Amino acid sequence: MTGVTRLECEDRGRLVSDARFEDNYQIASGTNYATAIETMIDAGAAGLTYNFPSTTFTTPLLTFASEWDDRWAAAQDMGQSIGNDLYFDGFGECTMTPEPTFTSTPVAQFNEGSNLVDATVQQDRRTAYNRVIAYSSNSSLDQEYRGGATDNDSSSPTYYFGPFGKRPRFYASPFLASTAQATSAAESVLNGQLGVARSVSVTAI
Repeated sequence: MTGVTRLECEDRGRLVSDARFEDNYQIASGTNYATAIETMIDAGAAGLTYNFPSTTFTTPLLTFASEWDDRWAAAQDMGQSIGNDLYFDGFGECTMTPEPTFTSTPVAQFNEGSNLVDATVQQDRRTAYNRVIAYSSNSSLDQEYRGGATDNDSSSPTYYFGPFGKRPRFYASPFLASTAQATSAAESVLNGQLGVARSVSVTAI
């Protein structure tokens, strides 16, 4: 008889998430986004290491209170607003990288007869979008900033002007402080939505 042990683990994001905002936390307008994210995380979970790309995007005035009580979720939303994923890598380093696209270099492969045990493919139109319109929603700004991204690839199954039809998604964020940042955020959200119509669940070694 063979005993089976099931382990469910969480990364250091749990430490950051657990360090909820106890008082109002404010980020001054004009703070570099990479600096703002690192400082906010470090205030809740000190001693972490970071691997962030340089960015020219700066924050509007940001105030976090009870409605933003999850520090890690707030940090990830800030990362997405400048077109990046925020996560802890396998070495426990807080890492920020651009949202992957279909042209990005794969980080893993599953092959039948090698490491693939089972695979299930699901098609779902409801979760697929082919255009994203991002706009700012911060009352400290004197104007609204908007940016958009569209699936303009005529060979794409979700081509905006093709048989799939037009299916826009609207993304509002208090972190957007310029048209360029709103456009970057729209591109990031769109890249994460284009492949959702066909999802693959795998069991692998």
